[in-house]
Amino acid sequence: MLKAAVLAPGWTLVQEKLQQPVSSAFHFSKDGVEAWANIAIGDQDHVWIDIIEPGPLPGSSLRGGRLDTDPFRVTPEGAKEPELVASGSILRSYRPAAGTSVALFMAEYRTAVTKAGWVIVKQTTSDDAGFVAHYTLQGRNIWTSLHINVDGYSMQVADVGGRDLAKALSTDCHVALYGVLFDFNKATSQAAPDPILKQVRGVLTADKTIKIEVQGHTDNVGSGACNQTLSEARARAVVTWLTQHGVAAGRLSAKGYGKTRPVAANKDDQGRAKNRRVEIANPACTTK
Repeated sequence: MLKAAVLAPGWTLVQEKLQQPVSSAFHFSKDGVEAWANIAIGDQDHVWIDIIEPGPLPGSSLRGGRLDTDPFRVTPEGAKEPELVASGSILRSYRPAAGTSVALFMAEYRTAVTKAGWVIVKQTTSDDAGFVAHYTLQGRNIWTSLHINVDGYSMQVADVGGRDLAKALSTDCHVALYGVLFDFNKATSQAAPDPILKQVRGVLTADKTIKIEVQGHTDNVGSGACNQTLSEARARAVVTWLTQHGVAAGRLSAKGYGKTRPVAANKDDQGRAKNRRVEIANPACTTK
């Protein structure tokens, strides 16, 4: 396949040849959603379980793979710190064929994910390049991060769609909805919040007796008054989405808690990302 494209100022891709288009490798696995604990990383390139499968560039060799239990975080455009969107991910790394350029990698995979229905949320174009993309079609909620540098390239995928919100809400009485991303210091959403909030709507549709409080929480950056106002606005934004999508307003309330209920230390960006969150809570629930 011959390609000619301009990716960024000073970058030109001319007549680089692949044996097959990468886009043919993006498809759903047949196994459905399994528990993260059942995911095994094998030594063959096709072993991607329960996710949308990005295949390696032709001629690449697998260097390794693992289940990464660290939080999967995304830095939206304009944000100062990364936001937590998933509690774990699958990570695989590859050694590309000789002569594979950063430009070729970016062109092939951007074309592939776009064709498969992903939305590119953020990208960097340099000698250390890559992008983050989000897939929300067919009821799925999947994030991927693709990255390349002089040492090779990696693919990281986090499938958020398998979480049982109803069970978590029943057991813990409140659930954090990580992945509802907002513009920096605002209550306007960034990237599609629909997959997560559709799950919330599904819980409320299945059990008509539940009433929930939507809670906004922030980190400790900024004044208490500003954080309180921001947390209230974000909670109201989620309630607005739910009412606009068929949930009766009488079953919902919004409350902001500002920075008063941290779930992690605010000493680094990872802890602050955990604290910046929206939660749903059932006030009538008793923790089991």
